[in-house]
Amino acid sequence: MKIHAAPSFFGISSLLLLSTLINLPSPVQSLTEDEIKDVIRDLQSGLDYLDQIALQTIDSYQTLAMENAANFLSGSTDYDNDHIRNSYAAGCMYYATYEQSNSVLDDSTLAWTEDANWITNPDYCTWFGLTCENNNIISIELFSNNLSGSWPAEVGLLGDHLVLIDLEDNEYLYANNYDWFQSMSALKTLWFGISSWDADGIPTVLNQLTSLERFDCHFTFWSDGPIHAEAFENLDNLAKIGMGINQYLTTPGEEIPSTLLNLPSLTELKFDNVDFVDVNTNEDYLPSL
Repeated sequence: MKIHAAPSFFGISSLLLLSTLINLPSPVQSLTEDEIKDVIRDLQSGLDYLDQIALQTIDSYQTLAMENAANFLSGSTDYDNDHIRNSYAAGCMYYATYEQSNSVLDDSTLAWTEDANWITNPDYCTWFGLTCENNNIISIELFSNNLSGSWPAEVGLLGDHLVLIDLEDNEYLYANNYDWFQSMSALKTLWFGISSWDADGIPTVLNQLTSLERFDCHFTFWSDGPIHAEAFENLDNLAKIGMGINQYLTTPGEEIPSTLLNLPSLTELKFDNVDFVDVNTNEDYLPSL
């Protein structure tokens, strides 16, 4: 009996045809350093409040963060654009606040107390003080850690998933631009008491943090100005507030605006050791609260 060999359907050309017919996914391609940098440039240009020329400056914190991300993430198929975004934003935090001077600190040698894995491990979820969920940074806890310099606006790139920022007790950490608040749709906790964050009293931009539940600005430069009534509009979830050890310019009888007192979720308001200054006489006074 003559046995006929079955025709082979598994040659190279047949495999390619079969792959096409059943729509197999194409192999994932790794990104080059230049491609990663292009993604970061798009991220930077996508938010108009970010510095649009910083990535052209070789020693800016943004450029340092971009170079670090490109070096770590290139050549691997494990990282997508979300990884690039998270890695770049976290890198900006480090390079902007590690051994950096500012308007309240001339010395630029103030190192972080703890910086385990920061910018040395490609997995930013292992970096000290960061917590992730599904590879997105959801929590930044760098309290009492000797941060200096200025808090970077690039944190706004994390706004759709970041729920907690705790920077309390970083005395020389400065900030005076809060345009990034507009991007923080998920933020529930913002603590920066005992820092050098600066504003004219309690600024109206606070009302952009519409998911905020806990807020603390005690013993900061969110002081020497009014408690703007508009600051507490749209903050229906805000339950706990710390505003103590600050000085506020007010009109006698109008010290605490009704928008603050009437917050629907308010359960705790800390106003300890607050100084009130009469906006008309520029003198301290004791209000009847």
